[in-house]
Amino acid sequence: MIVDDATLDWLAALRAHLVADAALASIVGTDPASGAVKIFNRPPAHTALPYISFGDTAQRAFSTSDSYGQEILVDVHCWAMRQSDGNQSSATGTARQMMARVEAVVHMQPDLSGDRPALTIAGRNLLLAQVVERSQLVLDPDGETNHGYLRIAALIGHG
Repeated sequence: MIVDDATLDWLAALRAHLVADAALASIVGTDPASGAVKIFNRPPAHTALPYISFGDTAQRAFSTSDSYGQEILVDVHCWAMRQSDGNQSSATGTARQMMARVEAVVHMQPDLSGDRPALTIAGRNLLLAQVVERSQLVLDPDGETNHGYLRIAALIGHG
């Protein structure tokens, strides 16, 4: 039984951590309307590619004799579009760069160099965060969009 669901806290912490990475921000760019880095829980309608969006989540409880916690899985989708010159390899390359950088950012934490704060969740104990699955890149049915996702697992202790 999950007594205290940390899913929204985890999504907020993960998004903040990804947005703070300058290399990832330079790949996805910023939304012209808001100026925000294009990493979304749900992307606004008509958002220009490339961008990253969070997809499905799943939760499982885990506990010990004196504490409880949960494992949270989140799908992180990476979207890129073919360039106006029709070059599909540009979309493939951009999507691959996004996926590789997301994986690197999650696996590099805590950042021992001091360049980026460690991935933390306020008031909670993040025990582990790691990419546990990586999809193939697929060309979507529109023939223009490349799409791949990573599944990230977090183990969060609640006390």
